[in-house]
Amino acid sequence: MLKDHGSKERFRIIKALVDSRTPLFLLGPAGSGKSYLGTMIMQDYALEKLDGAKVYRLGELDDAALQSGEIRALYIAGSANVTRLDVLGGRTLDEGSYTRRPGILQKMQETGGIVFLDELSSLPPQFSILLNEVIDRIINRDAHENFYMFFAGNPGTYLGANEIPDSTAERLITLWFDYYPFEDEVEIVKQMLRNSMSLASEVFNPIEGFNAFIRFCTGLVRKMRRTVSSEQEVPLSVRSIFMLAATTLALASISPSASSDDTLGSSERIGIHKKIADKLPETMSEGVASDSVDTLTHYMQVHGISWSTIRKAIDSLGSIQRTRGSSVHEAFMSVVPT
Repeated sequence: MLKDHGSKERFRIIKALVDSRTPLFLLGPAGSGKSYLGTMIMQDYALEKLDGAKVYRLGELDDAALQSGEIRALYIAGSANVTRLDVLGGRTLDEGSYTRRPGILQKMQETGGIVFLDELSSLPPQFSILLNEVIDRIINRDAHENFYMFFAGNPGTYLGANEIPDSTAERLITLWFDYYPFEDEVEIVKQMLRNSMSLASEVFNPIEGFNAFIRFCTGLVRKMRRTVSSEQEVPLSVRSIFMLAATTLALASISPSASSDDTLGSSERIGIHKKIADKLPETMSEGVASDSVDTLTHYMQVHGISWSTIRKAIDSLGSIQRTRGSSVHEAFMSVVPT
């Protein structure tokens, strides 16, 4: 449902569902932006309904904070470290006797609050089932009118991911949260690079070349996403595009001595364009348009960027390193012209 929508449209759609207190599950590939947008939704909700309450992460809270009743906006990263006692409460041994310890969700259901449970598919199914009661209280309007909880997770095909129990899934509206459209990813990466303190100002000049280079990097990563089957999920997020561009520029600045044979040259323009077109996504609407090839080649020449520089930068990405020695790794590296 959210495949072709940009960040603003996705925010608007999700906010409408949250405001109506519709139980919601954002399902999509790792790195597609679920956590980022979910946190934005939490901040907006806290500002509008919870007097601007601060958003806390479960992992940064001690027992005293969890029991204080002051936490009204909570981000939970699902993992084996998240216990039922932290979230839902239960019986605990205290000085030789068992006492009932209320969970943070119980307090929030009574006083109002918002909870974003990310990586739901990383929780054991028996834990997820225990959340059904919380979801039912939202659906039946039994909880505080300003209490809301929503979820995000990866497909069950991911290594270590669990299928969401049917009893939980049937209580939730599931939205497929795919990667952002091409132009949105380009703009996000450009903004991330502008905010990076480690990059010299020279990399943004000439600006037309910088823009063409970011489009080129974005096209490469999007092509890489399509080189593997759904059973071989490798997260390549917009941050991966940022890291590819930033690492390429950093490596070029260290050894800006690219040979004329390896660097994209402005001669033999038709052959250069074919090399780019063959390696980027099938439609030239994603990547470098034919009238931008000279701009890209000039930028790469100015900054000493070679094909080998780009290959090294791709190979340094954490997600790619995990595939080393496999056919998947070879497929990723094949997107770079040789």
